[in-house]
Amino acid sequence: VVMGNGRIALGSLDGIVILGPKNFSLQQSPNRLKLTDILVNGSSICESQDYLFGTNEQIVYSNIKLSHSQNSLTFYFSNFNYTNHQQTIYSYFLEGYDKVWSESSQLNMATYRNLLPGEYTFHYKYKEASGDWQDCLEPTRIRILPPIWATWWAKLLYFVLVMGGIGLILSQVRRMEH
Repeated sequence: VVMGNGRIALGSLDGIVILGPKNFSLQQSPNRLKLTDILVNGSSICESQDYLFGTNEQIVYSNIKLSHSQNSLTFYFSNFNYTNHQQTIYSYFLEGYDKVWSESSQLNMATYRNLLPGEYTFHYKYKEASGDWQDCLEPTRIRILPPIWATWWAKLLYFVLVMGGIGLILSQVRRMEH
């Protein structure tokens, strides 16, 4: 029920609560840019058992290790400012893949497909109409592992096998000459 002087009366299980303009303040708290989700090959990382929890059960995306087949990523991010969301623009940059920052837009997501094995760092930032660019506080590091046949120790094994084969052929040639 709306009362005089801008007051509102609300019913609750414990009685009536009366709120007035003095009970509210419109303080602007600084908006914090955060990743809200990462899709790996179309599935939310939150649904897997490999994500990490920080304080207050908040999901932390700081260091992510993926297999070579998990190479399509979609990042979702937000500054959680819903009052001026039409005036907020975002930009992002995947270090190790992109050469420059993305073009600024209102789109708060980034998609990368068929990433090669390697190490990447995802940076993102936002800007409201009246402010400067605000970077994310903690970029996300992603490591996509190579397939087993392309690891350094597999290459070492290939080298040893080739050298052994050459040695075997040379020993056979010498045996045939004598």
